[in-house]
Amino acid sequence: MSWKRGVYGSLDADALGAYKKLGIDAVFFDSASKEEVKQAKDEGFKIYVAVWAFRASIEEFGVEDVYGGRSLWAGAGCPNNPAVRENCMLHIKKALASLDVDGIVLDGVRFPSPGSGRSSFLTCFCKHCCRKAETLGYELSRIRRFLGGPPDPMAFFKTLDRSSPLVEWLDFRCDSITEHVKHVREHVGASYPEAEVGAAVFTPSLATLAGQRYVELGSILDFVQSMIYSRGKGLACINFELAKLVEGFSIVEQ
Repeated sequence: MSWKRGVYGSLDADALGAYKKLGIDAVFFDSASKEEVKQAKDEGFKIYVAVWAFRASIEEFGVEDVYGGRSLWAGAGCPNNPAVRENCMLHIKKALASLDVDGIVLDGVRFPSPGSGRSSFLTCFCKHCCRKAETLGYELSRIRRFLGGPPDPMAFFKTLDRSSPLVEWLDFRCDSITEHVKHVREHVGASYPEAEVGAAVFTPSLATLAGQRYVELGSILDFVQSMIYSRGKGLACINFELAKLVEGFSIVEQ
C-alpha cells in the first residue's frame, strides 16, 4: 500500500481540495463516475470502490433464524447463498472493469451482528448454510437446538469450551466469511493483479460475533478498516451492539 490516511466521501472538486488540506491520500466511495475517478487519480489520490458484500433485496435470499423465520438484515442476505455471493462478484467485476480504481473494499462482509436484533443474529440455518456446514464439518442441527434454548447473554462473554455448540456456531460463521473473502481475493488477483482488496471489519472485541477473524482475514486481504466506534446509535458501534446483545437475550420469547 502507498496510502496512509483515507476517507469515505465524494469525488467532486471541492471535496478533493478539502482532502488535500487534511492530508488524506485515499478516498473510498459507493458511487462515482469514470470522469470523477480519473480526476481524483490525476490529483494523486488512491481510489477504492466500496462493495456491500451480501446485498439482497428479496426475503427469499435472507437469513433463516433458529425458529425458521427468514429476513434480510441491513439490506443483505445469507453469506452462504450462492446467488448472493455471485451478485457480490458481479458488482466487483463491474466496478473494476468500468472504473480505473486502485481496488475495492468489502463492506458488510459478515453475518448479522447483535445490533440487527436477536432473530437476525441467531442465524443462519437455511439450506445453503446446512450444506456449507456439512462441507466444513459442523453439525448445524446441534447448534440450532442449542441456540434455540433458554437465552443467556453472558454466554458470549464467558470462557467457553471448544466443544460448545456456541463456539462451533461462531467458528462456522467465521469460516464461511473467510472462505468468501478468499474467493474474492483469488478472483480479483487473477483478472486484476494490481488491484487491492480490503474489508471493513468490526472492532476486535465484536468481530468474531459477526463472523470475522482478524488473523485469517489479515492473511488474505491487502488492508482492513477497523470500525472502532466507541459511541453511536447504529450497527458496529460498541455501545449499541453490546446493549442490543444483552437486550435480545434478556427477553424470553413466548
